[in-house]
Amino acid sequence: MFPSRFFVALGAYRQVYLGKGNLCTAARGLIMGEQFHIFHDAEKKEFSITLEDTPEPAVLQYELLKDNSVDLYHTGVPVAFRGKGIAKVLAKGALDHFSSNQVKMQLSCTYLQKYVKDNPNPVYLACLVEKS
Repeated sequence: MFPSRFFVALGAYRQVYLGKGNLCTAARGLIMGEQFHIFHDAEKKEFSITLEDTPEPAVLQYELLKDNSVDLYHTGVPVAFRGKGIAKVLAKGALDHFSSNQVKMQLSCTYLQKYVKDNPNPVYLACLVEKS
């Protein structure tokens, strides 16, 4: 469904094999000089960023729907890391990934709804669908 390589403003994505058939796509992003690595695990249906000093990653989760579409339903960042732009990096990474692959997106997550409203990228808007 998704190609092995795609590019976004955050940096080049690449696929990483995690063993036991798990395939994940990784990218890098910078916020205030701090580098973050975004991992897309298609099997778990989530994008994540591993954060220092906490076992809990920041995540953006989605569900596969019919007709080449997804429902992006949850974005979560550990409390100690909120307000630092990490959710924004996850949002951009996921939206760039799905829009570059012409996957239709339903945004159930209120954070993502606000992100798209504040960042009305025509490429994202062309891929949005209403909740059915």
